[in-house]
Amino acid sequence: MQCYQPSRSDALNITLTTAPGATTLTTSVSHLALSKTGYTEYGVSGTPDSGVPRAITVSNAGSVAASNLSISYPSWPLNTAASSNCGASLAAGSSCTITITPNNTATSDDNGAACTTGVAPTPQTISISANNASTVSSTAVILGYGCIYQGGYVYALDDTTSQSTSVGGKVATTTDQANPSPGIIWSSDASGGSSQIAIYGISETSTTSSANPNPSTTPPSQTPVAGQTACNGNTDGSCDTNNIYVYYQPPTTSPGIDLTLYATGLCKQTISGYSNWYLPAICEMGYGSSAACGVSGTPTLQNMRSDLVDTLSLLSGNYWSSTEAAGNPVSGAWYQIFSATTSNQIPYFKLFSYGVRCSRALTL
Repeated sequence: MQCYQPSRSDALNITLTTAPGATTLTTSVSHLALSKTGYTEYGVSGTPDSGVPRAITVSNAGSVAASNLSISYPSWPLNTAASSNCGASLAAGSSCTITITPNNTATSDDNGAACTTGVAPTPQTISISANNASTVSSTAVILGYGCIYQGGYVYALDDTTSQSTSVGGKVATTTDQANPSPGIIWSSDASGGSSQIAIYGISETSTTSSANPNPSTTPPSQTPVAGQTACNGNTDGSCDTNNIYVYYQPPTTSPGIDLTLYATGLCKQTISGYSNWYLPAICEMGYGSSAACGVSGTPTLQNMRSDLVDTLSLLSGNYWSSTEAAGNPVSGAWYQIFSATTSNQIPYFKLFSYGVRCSRALTL
């Protein structure tokens, strides 16, 4: 019997392949906030327009390429667009970017109402996946004036922040810390009576280079104490608030004045989970020439009057600012009248009781 002997040409060729190893995708931010278009950002350096595109960086933190990379986008607000320079594969140690370009519609809530109607936006999710990596995601919102975000109503936006981070800005609390009626006094002594003292560097004429009031002004203020600085008194409520608070706490005032007894104190408490609230300066509250806050069409700052009252009527009544009155800083401070028909700003006696609505800067 004859056996068959295979020739070299009959040999079976087998090619072995292996699936790519697992890798790790990351995103540069877990959440990104953008501004909608259509605003002039008064008070921000360069007076920029709102609606700057912002980017999320996707990185491959592993040692092998991510294969079949895919990006899933949500249904954006009208005319908002997103694009990326990511390919189908992302090499180990490399990155690509997703760019979101907003338009003039803000993100909606779960009921379909744009957040600019005075509601909180529902964050939208961008998902990034690959065959050999766990899916990662980032959320995004498009903000406008009146949106509830980070504990308050958005009334100012700042698009000069890095485009790899969220938009900056300011919010006002969604509820009063003191209702205009019965209100609260501007400053207090230990027993709850009005404190008649000029606080250093917080009047409407004060600047960081020329404090007012100061020990040489008429009437004088106290010599600045540790922790106080010269403020831009009509525009920087955070600085004003610090100067007031520092004065009424040890070691300058001992024991310290109870925070619930005076207007600024109410803003030095944790509200909606945030602790960096302050009593806004007069130009953060509204416009008016007497305190150098500009006029309706060209205010000095984006402000609560223009962006929360003129369009949404979210505030009504008389509210204290943190700005002292240069003409009588011992007994006077500025307050803002919010109403449908007027935007008066008036310096008046600290012993009167008005409302309090606190402000804070957005966390990027």
